[in-house]
Amino acid sequence: MNDLPDQVPTTRIRAVLVGESADVAQLGRTLSRGETLVSVAAVPTADAAIGQSEHADCLVTDPEHVEILVAATDVPIVSVSSDDAAPLEEGAADVVSPRAPVNVLETRIRNVVDARTGDRDRSARIHGILEASGSAIVLSDADGTIEWVSESVDRLFGYTPAALAGTTIESLAIEPDRETLGQHRIAVADGDADEFRRTTARIRDGTGRLSECTVEVRNRLSDPSLNRLVWTIAPIDGRPSWREGFSADVDAIDDPILTLDDEWIVRRANEAARGAFAVAENGSIGDEGSSIGDEREPVGHEFWTLLSPATVDTWFERLAEARASDSTVWFDVSRPDDGVDSVVAYPGDGSLTVVVHRRDASPIDRYRAELERTTGLLDEMADPAVLVDDGRITAANAAVFEYTSHATVVGRPTETLVGDRIASEITARAGAPVRRVDPIEWRPSVDGREHVVLLTVGTVADDQTAVVGRDVTDERRLLDGTRELGETIDAVESVSTVEATRRTLLAGIVSVTGATVGGWYRRDGDRLSPRTSIGPTQTERAPTITVATERVNEMFSDGPTRLPRSVRVPITAATTMAGPLAIPVTDTDVILVGTVGTDGEAIDTESASAESPQNGQTAFDAGSEGEGGDLVARYSADDWLTPTVGPGPERTVERDAFGSLFRSVVHLSLARARCLDKTRELTASVSLGSELRDRVVTLAEHRESTYRKLTSARTRQAVERALCDSMADLDAVSACWLVAGDADERHVREAAGSVARSESGVDPATTDSFDLLVERALTAGDQQIERIDLARTDSGSRPSAAEGPVRIATPFDDPTGPATVLVVQASIHDESVFPEYCTELVTVVGLAIDAITAQRALHADDTLEVELSFPTATDDPLTRLVAEIDRSLTVDSVVLTDDHVTSYLTVAQLDEASFVAAVGDVSATTLVNSYVGENGTLHAEIAVEESELFELIRAHDGVLSGLSPRDDRLSLRLELPATRDVRGLVDSIRATFPNAELRARRPVSPRGPDQPVGTLLSTLTDRQREILRTAYAAGYFESPRERTGEEIAETLGISQPTFTRHFRAAERTIFGTLFDQNSGEPSEERGVE
Repeated sequence: MNDLPDQVPTTRIRAVLVGESADVAQLGRTLSRGETLVSVAAVPTADAAIGQSEHADCLVTDPEHVEILVAATDVPIVSVSSDDAAPLEEGAADVVSPRAPVNVLETRIRNVVDARTGDRDRSARIHGILEASGSAIVLSDADGTIEWVSESVDRLFGYTPAALAGTTIESLAIEPDRETLGQHRIAVADGDADEFRRTTARIRDGTGRLSECTVEVRNRLSDPSLNRLVWTIAPIDGRPSWREGFSADVDAIDDPILTLDDEWIVRRANEAARGAFAVAENGSIGDEGSSIGDEREPVGHEFWTLLSPATVDTWFERLAEARASDSTVWFDVSRPDDGVDSVVAYPGDGSLTVVVHRRDASPIDRYRAELERTTGLLDEMADPAVLVDDGRITAANAAVFEYTSHATVVGRPTETLVGDRIASEITARAGAPVRRVDPIEWRPSVDGREHVVLLTVGTVADDQTAVVGRDVTDERRLLDGTRELGETIDAVESVSTVEATRRTLLAGIVSVTGATVGGWYRRDGDRLSPRTSIGPTQTERAPTITVATERVNEMFSDGPTRLPRSVRVPITAATTMAGPLAIPVTDTDVILVGTVGTDGEAIDTESASAESPQNGQTAFDAGSEGEGGDLVARYSADDWLTPTVGPGPERTVERDAFGSLFRSVVHLSLARARCLDKTRELTASVSLGSELRDRVVTLAEHRESTYRKLTSARTRQAVERALCDSMADLDAVSACWLVAGDADERHVREAAGSVARSESGVDPATTDSFDLLVERALTAGDQQIERIDLARTDSGSRPSAAEGPVRIATPFDDPTGPATVLVVQASIHDESVFPEYCTELVTVVGLAIDAITAQRALHADDTLEVELSFPTATDDPLTRLVAEIDRSLTVDSVVLTDDHVTSYLTVAQLDEASFVAAVGDVSATTLVNSYVGENGTLHAEIAVEESELFELIRAHDGVLSGLSPRDDRLSLRLELPATRDVRGLVDSIRATFPNAELRARRPVSPRGPDQPVGTLLSTLTDRQREILRTAYAAGYFESPRERTGEEIAETLGISQPTFTRHFRAAERTIFGTLFDQNSGEPSEERGVE
């Protein structure tokens, strides 16, 4: 063991910490905890530090305050940075790491303070030497203001130093020479360090006589000892030259001063330098305690040959830095005798001036140097390491503190770190004559987890014991986990489905990681949806979790992420995971594993979010026991992965060794399970191929038979009857219904099959699901399919879903009658071919009914035109619109949709802006589109939410054709089939509008073959006429088009293909009628289309 030095520093250093950064705070805590001679005070800002600087020996700050402090105070500054590669800030004396041991920090700060004290002493010595100079020495600032003069000024020129202080250097010369002095001063002050100029000037002394003087000025603004321009003034009267005088002055300085040229050759050296940097007779290095021997002067020799080989690298790096940056550089060089050379390098034109302040090593310096070397050596080791002497720890590296809660271990007994048993074993091995190489197993607890550290004991110099540890926790876990993972892979080979594979893998990962519960989740935005889970019970499913987006991204980073212990993730309604490990296994899937958290377990307030529930609740405990509702809402966890706040430590991220291995095993296992699924699917597809072909052939034959029956039917009822009977003939069909009506009342119009009659409404218990299916089909306007939940069999089991029948509800595309739905109950294995067949049949039925309707229209009686009169004060939107615009409007087309009526209007002699304003003033009316045609007529499309007048006219199969203002009343025109009762229509309207009057009724000329327009329209079905009329009214035929075919189809409530089919069929029919040279009658085929 080394003997402690006889003397230790006793003078306390006053250090002021500047700023509120984490680095400064950590350094302050380290200095406050340790037993040091550094007194610490803290201020928040640089301004506050400047006010305290006169009471401080040193300022410790982060880099951002260095520039401000350097400009405002001459107190030495130490910069703090956690970046080990951080450069030294300009003006700072040193840079330290906040993680450095307390003894290192104290040593570095004391060195800075000692260096400043040495600088003050050197400054005083330099001033003393300048006082002894034979020439007049003047120190001024860059602007020429005199701040100090030597006593020789009084002797040479008769001025006292006090008389010249505060005057300018130019004022010493007579007026003609002042400009020259000013030019030299500016050139030198703006030049590089050690810039030099010489001139002559006539100076009037105190008696009024003029003296011709040599004036030399040198730039010493960068020299911390001077920080001034140095003026040397000597009368030209035969005295020694300034350079000779200055060389003598420099020789009188105790510190070595050398000048090096561009080739690193020593060109000048003062007396101290000639003694410190001398060349031995044989040209070799001399005394180990100096840079070199002391026999011959160094001038003319390469500087590197004058140095100890151990220090050459440091000298070269820093002097090269000064030359490359063209700026002054300060640095320390440790000598082999543990002394220190404090060096300042001043670059100049083609030269480099080096000033060296030599400090001999005291016992405390040697002790500190040895301590720093030992601590540095230990800190270079990644594993924990300590030095033990006489049962107490004398040095420890930073890695040791990962395994202990003590703020410092140096000076403590070994037992405080490793326990009594391990400490006794270390002592026994240290004193054994034969060194044992087998390690001691130490099991410290780190953050609640046991680690395994193997300790090796050895003896170093001075009989100290070195104890070095190696943490093998991950290695042990890797071996154990690899074995368990191999067992999991064996278990995966015994399952064949993806779900079973996931569950087997999850159980294996829970076991490998030492967890007790876990969940496999799929990411969906900021939500984690469970695929499977391992919990206390196997019946409850884990709830969906809402997670902060940035935390989800962190969980899916490269490698597992350990979450804080305060995080609670629900596995069941009553069970949560505490501090789970998040393991990403695919790009979209993550596994969370952990241990069960209890309600009584304390939550770590240092790592819990500030928004976590209070009063002991976990982060997910948002509902009382037995409370119903959605588990997602109950376990809403906006803060479960939010960043930690408060004074606690930052959350650590654990990168587990199994991360990539887990991903590979999961990827291969799931790929195998999916391959097995695909194999089963392909096998099933092959076995069903022949059966599917048979069904397709059966349906094709049935379609031909059904088409013949439908085309031969002459009435709508016959068509519907033929459809139901034909469907019931299929073996797979057990029942078929045609349901008609609206939301208030529906009835079965046709039925066929073995169980069809039970759905006629007699048994309400069996009709609820039936009616709901029909309602969904009518509401959606699309086919609906549902499987029937059959009663249990005698054995108590239910048939499988593939064996049970389905009901297929397909709505008709039939505007001429009430809404109709074809419902078919059948036993089918797939839900693709047969439903498409039902859709095809109802389309054909709709065309057949259209053809029958068109045939009847050809033989119908004349149509009546009815004119009604209304008061202008009615609430109906259409009548109010006419009153607003005060113009007649023509109703070109009306389309009824689910929630409104779309009307296409034409208005003459009205500008578009007035019409838009009028529509805006009428409630329940929305302008969809408007445009002005080539003839100036306004065309508009409006949506009316509620029109009782329209509903009354429609109920009597009437068609609204126009409205006109007549004095103080409105005239309404409509067309009514001659078979309808006009009086019944008028009575229905008067029941709602009592003041309505019948003004006229008149027959409309028949649309017979002798009428060209009538001939064309009679060849079309009702649906075709409606589509053409709506398209025309909507501006479909305008150039450019006002509305597209897709928009018109949406207004009519049909699909784009249906609109196109009817539109093309109408085109073929019209052009066929126009250009058919055989007869004016359309063919049966065109009528059907």
